[in-house]
Amino acid sequence: MKKAIMEEPVIEHHITVRIEGKTLKFGKDKECLCVRRGDRIIWKLRNKAPFSVVVKSLVSPVTGCSKAARPGQAITAEVKMDAVPGLYAYAFSAFDGEEMLIEDPEIIIRPPKGGR
Repeated sequence: MKKAIMEEPVIEHHITVRIEGKTLKFGKDKECLCVRRGDRIIWKLRNKAPFSVVVKSLVSPVTGCSKAARPGQAITAEVKMDAVPGLYAYAFSAFDGEEMLIEDPEIIIRPPKGGR
């Protein structure tokens, strides 16, 4: 009898950022985000300003390696099912009306249960 492979549930990771002075502040220590294949990441800027997310990797672990949003919109990306486990830097940028503010947080892709 074959064993059923238990798939891990898809988790939505909500990343809320706000402009505070001349700094981007991530809510609840989300500068480093641990995800698994198939998870969904949703970025939102609390201030009414345009923002963007750019994954700084030759091969992006998420759908769409560069996305921009208008004020009030969110950016959504799915972690690819074939994403290689590892650490991926990305840039979160927002325009505060005077200048572009940029932070460089990280996404950690965890290996699937049972390996690779």
